[in-house]
Amino acid sequence: MSAVYLTVDQIIAINADQDGGVGVRDHDGVESAAHRPATEHFGVEAFPSIWLKAAAYAHGIAGTQHFYDGNKRTAWFTAVTFLRMNAFALPDVPTIEAELFINSVALDAWRADGPNATVEKAAEWFETKWRSRTVGPTRSDELEYVFLAAEVIETGRDNTATVHRLGLSGISVPSDARYPVDCQFHVVARFHPAGDDGHGHHIMAQIRPEVSVMKPPRHFVSVDEIPSALPTDHPQHHRTRLLPLLFTLGLSPSFYEAGPYRVEVFIDGAQVAELPFVVVDEEAVPDSPAGLF
Repeated sequence: MSAVYLTVDQIIAINADQDGGVGVRDHDGVESAAHRPATEHFGVEAFPSIWLKAAAYAHGIAGTQHFYDGNKRTAWFTAVTFLRMNAFALPDVPTIEAELFINSVALDAWRADGPNATVEKAAEWFETKWRSRTVGPTRSDELEYVFLAAEVIETGRDNTATVHRLGLSGISVPSDARYPVDCQFHVVARFHPAGDDGHGHHIMAQIRPEVSVMKPPRHFVSVDEIPSALPTDHPQHHRTRLLPLLFTLGLSPSFYEAGPYRVEVFIDGAQVAELPFVVVDEEAVPDSPAGLF
């Protein structure tokens, strides 16, 4: 399958972000772990699914001493970042649960079931966690849906919009392109205010890099106001007696380098959604033409 992989430098940067991360002990080991998920034998992928690839990252780092410290934390965040880069963001996982999981992977806890059993069990855990998310990228019961779209043609008077190419997850950049690379896309969401509204709402979207060493994109914040919700007697909205509000935010970031980013959406100062967005070289996604995908 086509996938976007982390580079050796990105994995080293993830380790540097961890408490106690003091550098690389075995650079060859880090390089081996970075390339492991893409391994092929006679043209057949060793880890054919996105979940097995994430598990290969976790297993290839957690039980090693490639770094002087923070190997298990690096393994966890590398696998999670890889999933985000490929538009499979996990829901929030409690810290204690993440620690128990990655410790089990580090100890190769399922090795008695076969040589690849730990990777297979870890892959199953990642997939189960992803499929258990309740509201996709939203973090609020008031947000019915949220997604990225290439273009919003118009917002109608009846609170509707015409959008094109919804469900974007990133942009593929020609290999000969010079950075920074500019692009434009939109956040589209439907918001159900709770209780008696009576006032407008402040909405904001921003783009942040996943790995801290990466430069943040220019012009990465978009802010707008939406009016107060109108009352309604429609039975579909019996809980709040307010019409839902559709809003769109245009984003025009300039990216300085390829890598994983996230789009964060806020309503009245509270974060309500987080969507993955990745910038990749065209050669890294051979089935995708240059441009938004």
